[in-house]
Amino acid sequence: MYEWLADELLALLAPPEAALQWLPGFRISLALQADTDLRWAFIRQIDGGFWEPTMRNDPSGTGAFVIPVFDRDDLVDLVAWEPEQPNSWYQRTREIDLLGDFIRFRCAWEGKPLKLFSNPAAWLLAAGDGACALDESALLRQCGESALPFLASGDEQIRRESV
Repeated sequence: MYEWLADELLALLAPPEAALQWLPGFRISLALQADTDLRWAFIRQIDGGFWEPTMRNDPSGTGAFVIPVFDRDDLVDLVAWEPEQPNSWYQRTREIDLLGDFIRFRCAWEGKPLKLFSNPAAWLLAAGDGACALDESALLRQCGESALPFLASGDEQIRRESV
């Protein structure tokens, strides 16, 4: 679908050690970096919640974590956020509204609450055990207001485990 995204992902760097300190309470391992394909890029924010790659020395750019987003086996987006601002994220395509979308279906099937994380960093720290609404209004459209009682905040658990 988006073949150019795979090329962009391959061109991204491993996160620098200094940036990893911004993942709270978590000693990121090489294994987790490999499992999640956590990457680092110099980005420029553009209108509509999008981002584009930029050169390291570009004054309009900033360093950011980047994670790939898959729909089944297809790479459909790259989500980026600055380490100091995990609650502000940007997407390359905005093709997907929910990180961990497959978990939503598993929770519905098993009748369990869906852990919902407030940002991609918190979702990543939970090793993807839950979901993160990249677009909250889309989540409500997909799940409906009746699903709200079945959503559980995963962020509190992350805070407890990282102390």
